[in-house]
Amino acid sequence: MRIARIVVTRFRLPFREAYVTAAGSATHREGFIVRIETDGGLRGVGEGALLPHETQGVEALGERMRALAQGVAGLAIEDFFTLDGSGAADVEAVAWAPISIAAWDLAGRLHGVPLSRLLDPDASGRVAVNALIGGGDVAAVTKSALAARKAGYGTVKLKVGLAKTVEEERLRVAACRLALGTDVRLRLDANGAWGEQQAIETLRALASYDIEYVEQPVAPGGLETLRRVREASPVRIAADEDVTDRASAERVLKAGAADALIVKPLQSGGVVLSCMIATAAAAESVSVTFTTSIDSGIGTAAALQLAAANGAGRHGLSTLSLLEDDLIAEGLPIEGGMMRLPETPGLGVELDEAALGRYAVGEWEIKA
Repeated sequence: MRIARIVVTRFRLPFREAYVTAAGSATHREGFIVRIETDGGLRGVGEGALLPHETQGVEALGERMRALAQGVAGLAIEDFFTLDGSGAADVEAVAWAPISIAAWDLAGRLHGVPLSRLLDPDASGRVAVNALIGGGDVAAVTKSALAARKAGYGTVKLKVGLAKTVEEERLRVAACRLALGTDVRLRLDANGAWGEQQAIETLRALASYDIEYVEQPVAPGGLETLRRVREASPVRIAADEDVTDRASAERVLKAGAADALIVKPLQSGGVVLSCMIATAAAAESVSVTFTTSIDSGIGTAAALQLAAANGAGRHGLSTLSLLEDDLIAEGLPIEGGMMRLPETPGLGVELDEAALGRYAVGEWEIKA
């Protein structure tokens, strides 16, 4: 069985409200849906995208994906998985991810099992997820936190790094903690907003609010800075934007720069590379949280399957409600802070072709 055809559709999907973080803002989610078809008629679907605010690089990402797709078209399926199993170390992770995800969706369909159980036969059938609270003042944070608690979430992530002063930041976090009570976990995500001393000062001011960890307190690329913040901080540190592929994750681990890694499958290279990162982190007693990159239902399903296959945890998957459409035929509902895995093979979801057509802005295909 060989890869006979690869179809890639570029989409531009509106956010329900402007998506604003300390790293930037976006009104639309731009990315690619990849379909791999075999000469035997099987099909798998994947998704590729940069981070939401990186809108200037989408065209170039598509070209890099096209080059990789040309390289795998015509390959026997077993040869593809040999390549992916090697970690695909010589390719760019974000461009490889959608191809990897589509191929593993296909493999799950071929074997008649969900991707999570293809990776781990004992994978859980449901995954705990955190609620996400974005920017906003104390009143907005309080309202969102109360809603998350009422919906049954056991963990909430609050975006930080947009406040003008440490005191303003403290008031937002204090309001969130007060609304959540003491029995709900609270995570923070700074998206690299702070300098070293600002991060240390801010985290010391927030330590009394029982913070599980803060994601990427300083800008990515400076692991020594991140390590120093970790050493001085009373709050655990998670590396997020610093984890872009297996090599970068290993650098974070070697530097002792983080207590946790945030793994986004669309950024980290898809299925095998994400699993390799999780395995490397476990070997160093560093926890892993799988999250989306604010993906459509295809990317979210991939992150869900990988989270289920890589042990217990509370993962960042509750982001579909931020988008105007999820691009899948049946949604991925969250009940009581838990996301149940579909029992159907592969990713467990079907692409909604009509919805994709509404948001498509280009398409190309490669035949073997």
